Amino acid sequence: PGYGKYAGIVADIFFVHFLAFNWNDYSVDSLRQFTKNAHAIFISNFGLLPFRVKQFLPFLIHHRRLESYANRENLTVVLDIMSKRTSLPDNSEWAMLILNQKYEQFEALFRSFFPDLINYVEKDFGVKIIRP
Repeated sequence: PGYGKYAGIVADIFFVHFLAFNWNDYSVDSLRQFTKNAHAIFISNFGLLPFRVKQFLPFLIHHRRLESYANRENLTVVLDIMSKRTSLPDNSEWAMLILNQKYEQFEALFRSFFPDLINYVEKDFGVKIIRP
């Protein structure tokens, strides 16, 4: 098993989990409030969204998918859905085994990477991120 060329997608999903799980370390707004704001932006710009996004957006909103990433067990659901709707291989059990075995290492990697990402966005895009 494995993901080969899709490993980066799985790593991204893991990193989104760590962001959601540790949300209060990075944002003054709650994850729930951020999710509500994001949903409002998606809905108000619905006409601009690509067709495929329009198709899954109601599901994303109904199941509060952005918030669900905070719960490690929900990542299996995310990977299963992606394997059915995209070309991502169906190896969610293997991915979760690796995540659970190396959880602390993945989290440490995320925590070392994310401040660099914040600095990059602030510097190169002129976005001020308000931190707690």
